[in-house]
Amino acid sequence: MKHLLKISEASIIAIHAVRHLNSKNGRAMGASSLSKELKVSYNHLSKVLQKLSAAGILASERGPRGGYYLTQKGQNCLLMDILSAIEGDLNYSNCLRNGFRCRAGSCEIRSFLSSLNSAFNELIKKKVNQL
Repeated sequence: MKHLLKISEASIIAIHAVRHLNSKNGRAMGASSLSKELKVSYNHLSKVLQKLSAAGILASERGPRGGYYLTQKGQNCLLMDILSAIEGDLNYSNCLRNGFRCRAGSCEIRSFLSSLNSAFNELIKKKVNQL
């Protein structure tokens, strides 16, 4: 189902977590340490890290020096990959009235949402390390 542009708190946490892990040059980092450094809820972050792991962006290692780290895919991932891992389908609408057919020849809201979605689509095609 198409919906308006909405980025959840989980997606914001995911983006920051991937960027932070990217700065660690392949070193693993525990969820507890990561949650403290990002100043986010450990429980919320843990759920986000699980989704990123399931998408192949992160991997985890057990043990005293274990934690989460970026996979090869994660090191080269696009912002779109992170959002898709958390949000699912990124199919955004250009209309506030889902399924309603406008009778007007042109719609300023549709035009605005279309340009907003285009700009957003360009942004999410960037690699995480380009942000």
